[in-house]
Amino acid sequence: MFPDGAPGWALVILRVTVAANLLVSAWSLRGQGAFPWVLALVAILAGLLTAGLLTPIAAPLTAGGQAFHLLALGFSFSPILAVATATALAMLGPGYYSIDALLFARRTVVLPNGGD
Repeated sequence: MFPDGAPGWALVILRVTVAANLLVSAWSLRGQGAFPWVLALVAILAGLLTAGLLTPIAAPLTAGGQAFHLLALGFSFSPILAVATATALAMLGPGYYSIDALLFARRTVVLPNGGD
């Protein structure tokens, strides 16, 4: 569930790429009357993705936002790639090098031997 080594670092790169795509997409909307709170929400979502915090929630929200951007502004190749990478991240998870791994990774619990 939380791969380490090269796959873990690949997921770090994927998380940063998805967050960067999200920020670039939001930055392109700033001149088109986007609300400041939407841009702030996008920045928070990008921060969550970069840190790997709540990735199973943040990645689908990002994919949905990118799909909305694609539908609102018409066909463009960049939002299609952003939806695809965010969807892939949602399916793969955050990886070992994330806050999610620190909070939710499986742990071994050693129980005492019957009170001896």
